[in-house]
Amino acid sequence: MDLVELNSEGQACLVLIHGTAGSPLSTWGKFAGYLDGEYRLLAVDLSRLDQGSTVEITLEELGKLIAGRIRDRVVESFHLVGYSLGAALAVEVARLMARQIHSLTLIAPFANGLEPRVRRTFVYWQRLLEDHPRELAAEIVMRGFSISWLGTLSAIQVATCINDFYQRVHWPGVAAQMKLNLALDVSSQARQLQCPTAVIVGRDDRLIPTTVSIALHRQLLHGYLYSLPGGHLMPAEDPLGLARIVQHFIARHTSTARFH
Repeated sequence: MDLVELNSEGQACLVLIHGTAGSPLSTWGKFAGYLDGEYRLLAVDLSRLDQGSTVEITLEELGKLIAGRIRDRVVESFHLVGYSLGAALAVEVARLMARQIHSLTLIAPFANGLEPRVRRTFVYWQRLLEDHPRELAAEIVMRGFSISWLGTLSAIQVATCINDFYQRVHWPGVAAQMKLNLALDVSSQARQLQCPTAVIVGRDDRLIPTTVSIALHRQLLHGYLYSLPGGHLMPAEDPLGLARIVQHFIARHTSTARFH
């Protein structure tokens, strides 16, 4: 696990945590481009999570590791953004670093890997990963993007998108991430959060049902709900729309940070 600097300038610091099969650049590259250099951007890299250890890491242990890396790089306070699996990690990091966080943004989040609809997806993914990783790449692309967005692509473009995704991803790292997906439960941590927390859902999310993300939102003490018309892969499908929501939310809470 590493912490990558995507932009070193900007007065406010924004820490980003990607999701399953992602990486700092593939998940946040386009999104960061629409932030116009406004923030110092630090991105957690989980893509090589399997390397350097023979012991399976828990979400709680990984949260502590991420919090330690952030403390090494951030002098004062910051805004935290997590996507999918990264959203659950962001909840854990927010619990550990409550006094330093201005705001928390959770994109397409889920709180519990045991939730039947979530678990069914990840068990299926785990089976594909073991036997047919190229089919898993196709599954993520075809169900991750919205139906309307996929409709704008030709068959050749879709095939190219799947192949590029398959070639880019470090699949042993995905295996480690999948175990985290299936074991995590941050429901109690979410209920304890004191910081302003945005939940952003894709209205055509066919991987993490919108109702699952909204259920997490309802557990928050200071929750704000936003939506975009796209699918689960919002950072790739609508990076501009996502950036505008995050900018608006951060601006709203930069000067009203809660410290405890």
